[in-house]
Amino acid sequence: DDSATAEAAGDSGFDAIADELYELPPDEFVPARDDRVAAAKEAGDRGLARALGRLRRPTKAAWLANLLARHRTEQLDGLVALARGLAQAQQELDGGALRALSGQRHRVVAAMARDAGRLAARRGETVNDGLVREVAGILDAALADPAVAEEVRAGRLTKTVRYSGFGPAEGADFGEDMTA
Repeated sequence: DDSATAEAAGDSGFDAIADELYELPPDEFVPARDDRVAAAKEAGDRGLARALGRLRRPTKAAWLANLLARHRTEQLDGLVALARGLAQAQQELDGGALRALSGQRHRVVAAMARDAGRLAARRGETVNDGLVREVAGILDAALADPAVAEEVRAGRLTKTVRYSGFGPAEGADFGEDMTA
């Protein structure tokens, strides 16, 4: 739990360091994290060292989603707005709106997943079609589940998450507070 981890680290720069680490390609994550843990220990900040030590290396697909969170914030906000529209259309059983929004969802998710691949390529990382599909799966899960959407938007996702179904998950609440 990142909030407990951040609390444990106090105001010692945990968030800035975590953001910096989750920006790194997965292969660079563990050595960089270990360097930060050692530096925190050297500085006598055991709480920060423990908190940083609990950070987990992201999968490559999770890292790609984290890149979107850092560099395509407005697009992710648009995805959350689309989730709200899908939830409303589903509640109202509005077939026309559901069809239109579903088509829009597929286009937006596919475009964002491809964009994540381009962001990685600019960093010298190769991304294959399978990884782009995994990122699309993460974005679909974010559309279906507000908790996943918040995880993705935080930019510290560590694993690939999936949702199989149509529209928002049962009981999903994509309220206005999601845009904060």
